[in-house]
Amino acid sequence: MNRNVFITGASSGLGKETCIYFAEAGWNVFAGSRKTEDLKEIANYKNVKPVRIDLEDGESVKEAAKYVEKECGDSGLAVVIHNAGSIFFSPYEYMEESSARNLFEVLFWGPFALTRLLLPSLKKYKAQTDQNAKVLNVLSRAAWNSDPWTAIYAAAKAALLRLNDTQYLELKSSGIDVTSVIPGLIDTPFIGKSVSMIKQALFEIPEEGKKHYLEPMTRLAKISEATAKKHMGTPPSFIAKKIVKIAESKTTEISYHFGTDTFIYSLLNRFLPRTVPVWMTKKIFGL
Repeated sequence: MNRNVFITGASSGLGKETCIYFAEAGWNVFAGSRKTEDLKEIANYKNVKPVRIDLEDGESVKEAAKYVEKECGDSGLAVVIHNAGSIFFSPYEYMEESSARNLFEVLFWGPFALTRLLLPSLKKYKAQTDQNAKVLNVLSRAAWNSDPWTAIYAAAKAALLRLNDTQYLELKSSGIDVTSVIPGLIDTPFIGKSVSMIKQALFEIPEEGKKHYLEPMTRLAKISEATAKKHMGTPPSFIAKKIVKIAESKTTEISYHFGTDTFIYSLLNRFLPRTVPVWMTKKIFGL
């Protein structure tokens, strides 16, 4: 029987690595990206099909879901992985509402809609096998603890975590397992790109705002730059292998945590008052 998986955010980083490992494991992979031309490399695998999907555009999400469901046919869709991500840096008081709403579309409303549209295909897979279909939501420790200047990213990830946990409870009886994957810091070019994004955000802040934000945001840029240079994050290949293992497992937990930083924060949140990680964040950024 065909095993079909749909992965969003497949053009780079973790999404790209995950597509490759699924393809090499013999899965039929639907690789989702806003620009299909960015998928040329992984499209060389004969069992990878590029899918255009723009999570900010409701019609694009519908078209992508319709295409995947049709291509899966009677086999159904075994796994959908919500990996697409984005971020912007801005102090709350200078944040553009349009940017905030667009980011929520990508990180929350897009996955919300896509999962619901694909439920018939997921249920079709379950009807033909003794293994449940799966929905994997790739999150971030920001769902637990927010850093400054990333308010909307953290809020959207927290919202998706709560949705994940509700779906886990509600969809189990339909033969669909839902789980969150929280990988922590990943060693991808995105870390380096964040440095220029932070500097651009600082440039756009009015002079009055620079009095409050210049020093701590500059510190954040330096931390990001050092992290990128020293490759301090977890290799994406490590996380990708873990995701394939979760997809192929007969039993699924409500959440999986990978990476040193995620492990540390999970312990802090479990055993210490909330004031402790907040105090740590203030110290790190000089707030």
